[in-house]
Amino acid sequence: MVCEASGGGALFAFIAFTSNEPSFNLTPLTPDPRAIGEALAAPDADEWSAAMDTEISNLRNLNVFRTVARPISQNVITPKWVFHRKFENGALVKHKARLVARGFTQVPGVDYNKAHLYAPVMRPESFRSLISIATLFDLDLRQFNVSAAYLHGDIDGEVYMDLPPGYGNSDSVWLLLKGLYGLKQARWIWHKQLKADMEALGYVQCLRSRSLPHWYVAQR
Repeated sequence: MVCEASGGGALFAFIAFTSNEPSFNLTPLTPDPRAIGEALAAPDADEWSAAMDTEISNLRNLNVFRTVARPISQNVITPKWVFHRKFENGALVKHKARLVARGFTQVPGVDYNKAHLYAPVMRPESFRSLISIATLFDLDLRQFNVSAAYLHGDIDGEVYMDLPPGYGNSDSVWLLLKGLYGLKQARWIWHKQLKADMEALGYVQCLRSRSLPHWYVAQR
């Protein structure tokens, strides 16, 4: 923009430069988008689009789904995008988009078995005992994280899900082949897969019974 002004017989020209870059300062307090429309309308929409493409690519590489024709008489659950900006030491490092199933659209006995709603986890007493044993015998403890853990186990039964918005048409759906975050049976599927993998490596699951004394379970 150029503005001109005259004074004392002289003509002055003032030039103001305007940047085309959007004024958008992301901080850890910036709210994450709650829906795909909100993400694609944000100033960092390109980053969200790339994050969604990455998520779909990961699901395809892990063989999580197969695209099939929409079934006529079968329940079809719906998906949802979950968006999150990851910060480290106050600096933005990643845009993450995760596709999840809306578990409340599942039908009992059709999309999941009620017996597969729960998976065992370590009790606090067991964890403290493990720490005590490691301290007593000067052992090293290590922990690890399994990336996209729920996506590694085979699903039980047939579960159909609508395609994510922007990645297909209404004539097709996904037949889920692996567990997916948000499914009611996702935790059970992951536990089943982890148990099988650990046993294949030679590990033995420590059983616990409320009706028998611990020494009996340990010596059995």
